[in-house]
Amino acid sequence: MGPAGLGDLILTLTNPLSRNFQFGKNLYFNAQNLRKDIKERRITVEGFDNSWALSKLGKKYKLDLPMINEIYKVIYKKTSPEKITKNLIELTKNKID
Repeated sequence: MGPAGLGDLILTLTNPLSRNFQFGKNLYFNAQNLRKDIKERRITVEGFDNSWALSKLGKKYKLDLPMINEIYKVIYKKTSPEKITKNLIELTKNKID
């Protein structure tokens, strides 16, 4: 990962104008409308389709991908982001212990 890749990552995570930043924010605050907007307006957000593909690949190859699986649940299974956050914190605690 070179300087351009690192810069892109930092901007994606911190810039409110970034599609991925907006995706994450809207997913947390209004997931139902976000799903509808993405499908109807055909907005390109890498995390939306990638979480589906990575979840399926993880299952196929029996990989432990807790972050991907939890993101998949929020987007496609309509699990609340609050519940997913708690699940990930618990997974982290269990891995540390």
